[in-house]
Amino acid sequence: AFSDKLAIGICQFRRQTAMDTGMEVYDTTKYRDLLDLEAKIEFNFEYLRILEYGDKNNGIRGYLSLFRSKMYQQAKDLYEEYYPLKEENDRLIQDFKKKFFGYAKKDEDFDDRLKEKDSIDKCCFLLSTYSLESKNKYGYNELLNSLHAISAYNYGPEALEYKHNGFPKSGETINHVSEAAKFYCKINDFNL
Repeated sequence: AFSDKLAIGICQFRRQTAMDTGMEVYDTTKYRDLLDLEAKIEFNFEYLRILEYGDKNNGIRGYLSLFRSKMYQQAKDLYEEYYPLKEENDRLIQDFKKKFFGYAKKDEDFDDRLKEKDSIDKCCFLLSTYSLESKNKYGYNELLNSLHAISAYNYGPEALEYKHNGFPKSGETINHVSEAAKFYCKINDFNL
């Protein structure tokens, strides 16, 4: 499994998160070209996010905010910068994916994220850690602590910061947590 955010394996770990849990990721000296490509993609991700959503800390507005404020020309100008960079980054992601899995075919111990058992073990560890952090911080019930854990797993541990109340305003994370909640309700015959 491989996402357009460079999350890899059955449990969708990005490289830094995998390393933070003790997983061995690809050798950055042996596969320097992968590291350079990943760094370029990550840089583009951040800039694309700013173009799209802005940066409130620095008073920068993204094209979505400008469009909502009916500042159509400024929104159009930013979008015209955003769109070609997004296309270029999508090509870089495909290049990374091709190289990553090409190297993985040749090297059995290339990256632990491709080892299902290791990936699932680390996923369970992170979810339980985030759930406990949520319980200690918010004192919620088991379901909400679990949903906070899923939110932090998807978005990153900063999702548990007070300013987010455990649920950041990220469309991807909101959708991910919503699907998990629906699934929980379905299997437990429970209504939220």
